[in-house]
Amino acid sequence: MKSNKFIFEEFGLKKYDSKELIMGVINHQINHCKLEYLSQWERSHSTTSTSKNQKIEVLEAKKRALEVFFDACNSDHSPINFNVSIELKEMNTNTEHS
Repeated sequence: MKSNKFIFEEFGLKKYDSKELIMGVINHQINHCKLEYLSQWERSHSTTSTSKNQKIEVLEAKKRALEVFFDACNSDHSPINFNVSIELKEMNTNTEHS
């Protein structure tokens, strides 16, 4: 298995910029989850929304926790540092044939 890893670090962002960036990523995940569900539902109307709703609730809980975090920051000028790690793992696609 081959792996590629990228680390993005940003230091000293303003509170508003950090919050907007992180909330945007979570909102994108929520929208992607909804679109994925709609696509599955169009293929098969028997698809249930239970899994989608659970994923969205987890993401909404993360958003609420981040709201608390950002609200606890002392001022809009407090610098915020964050680190994002992105890893792409390529699976071995070679299979044995009988």
